[in-house]
Amino acid sequence: LATLVLRVSDPETWVQIGVVIPGSVLFLVLSFWALKVENKRMMVAVIVCLGLSPAYFIYKLVRMNVGIDRNKDPYLDSRKYLTFFIVVTLALILVTVYVSIQCFRNFGTGLKEAIADYDARKAQLKANKALLVNAGVDQSSTTNPDYEYTEVHERFVLE
Repeated sequence: LATLVLRVSDPETWVQIGVVIPGSVLFLVLSFWALKVENKRMMVAVIVCLGLSPAYFIYKLVRMNVGIDRNKDPYLDSRKYLTFFIVVTLALILVTVYVSIQCFRNFGTGLKEAIADYDARKAQLKANKALLVNAGVDQSSTTNPDYEYTEVHERFVLE
């Protein structure tokens, strides 16, 4: 969306390509990291940035629709689609802010511990399978569905 209408002479185009796109990727990576490790300061920064980002999209929406010469309109064929995607993006940002606040409120209630427990169970499963293989035991005869470490599902449930 940031580079759909490129004008090489416009410095804003180069700012979008050089700052907005790489910055967005970095922002997503830091957001996921902050959530996974329950870093409160970073999560507050994520929520603040998400809360401020609608200003940029509203600016783009106004710039796209106000004060454009009808003879040199770069958005003539794409205005409807760009407007639609900007509105959808704004709605998704608002939903993301809400979910981010809910995640922030849930910090310290066990997600980090559940992830650590999951990793430990997965490591234990690998160790158990390695022991069985090294001992030459047929794994099909030792599979017990009630045994905690016989299977670790990729998706886990917090209790």
